Amino acid sequence: MVSCNQVSNNGAERNNLPVFFTYGESFPNGYAGDGNGHDTITQKFGFYIKRVAGCLVTEGLEDSVKVNNTKSDLKMTKKYGYDWKQKFEEQTKLKLSF
Repeated sequence: MVSCNQVSNNGAERNNLPVFFTYGESFPNGYAGDGNGHDTITQKFGFYIKRVAGCLVTEGLEDSVKVNNTKSDLKMTKKYGYDWKQKFEEQTKLKLSF
């Protein structure tokens, strides 16, 4: 089952951790950010995932998401190394998609 509703992820900004933005259909089970309460897990690894829009997005939103996610990825790479995504997926058994 998929959903195009916007999902809030409160706390990312106030904890000053990198935030990865997503939009579109919800992720299937087994993905971080699928709406099944993985905030605690991602916070432990030093980041958050925040859904910023449903299925209808503008080119401007796509561009700003790309810029934001690139900056967040650079922060995570600087702190945890180039393979931080692989380490996250191996340790949590959750997949990342952003």
